[in-house]
Amino acid sequence: MSKLRVNLISSYGKHTGLTQDVSLMRGILAAVFEKDIEMHGVPHMFPHCEEAEVNIFLEVINPSLFAYARKNIWIPNLEWAYKTWEPYFHMVDEIWVKTHEAEEKLKSLNIPCKFVGWTSIDKVFAEKVNFSKAFVPVGKNIFRNPRPIFQAYLKIADESETLYKKLPTLYIPFNPNAIQINVPAKITDKVVLLDRDLKESEYDELLKECGLCMCISMVEGFGHAVNECMSVGMN
Repeated sequence: MSKLRVNLISSYGKHTGLTQDVSLMRGILAAVFEKDIEMHGVPHMFPHCEEAEVNIFLEVINPSLFAYARKNIWIPNLEWAYKTWEPYFHMVDEIWVKTHEAEEKLKSLNIPCKFVGWTSIDKVFAEKVNFSKAFVPVGKNIFRNPRPIFQAYLKIADESETLYKKLPTLYIPFNPNAIQINVPAKITDKVVLLDRDLKESEYDELLKECGLCMCISMVEGFGHAVNECMSVGMN
């Protein structure tokens, strides 16, 4: 019996939720097919790839690779799906979506899709008691700018000094090359900016320290950061 050949096509950036998506898909396929599968990781900008039975595009897409597989599947994150990609929605064989919101959006546009659900890699559960620290996952996601949280903090600072002092300190990891964060001078004592890539061990320790998660997003394909916070017992 020949092996099922699958190309996992993505951007393969470091320390991103998309990298976790690829790991999850690889693990699921390996668990289902065991030794009867051959998988290849393919950067999406490549003009060619190995011939396969299935191409699975995660978030990004490249129509020049369609011809290298019998079946093409796209798992989009709608916040990173560009208008110029609209023709591709009808060129792939199947579209798998992670959330019911994405399913409703595509079906409202008469684009067939399948809801498959999604998950994250759980972190180690820890009892949370320190609600004076709040984790605000931004990363490089421009849709998660914490400005609304800052505005709320400013309003409280203006109205009640007593209540302001009780607010949790915000710990905000972000990529300064992707998003700029300006903290109002009046609330700098309540904000800790982490403007660098955190090692996984540092990230995990931060999750253990914080009792709260605040994630305000204009749009979200699937929130790995929020799932991870829930897995450690964060509120």
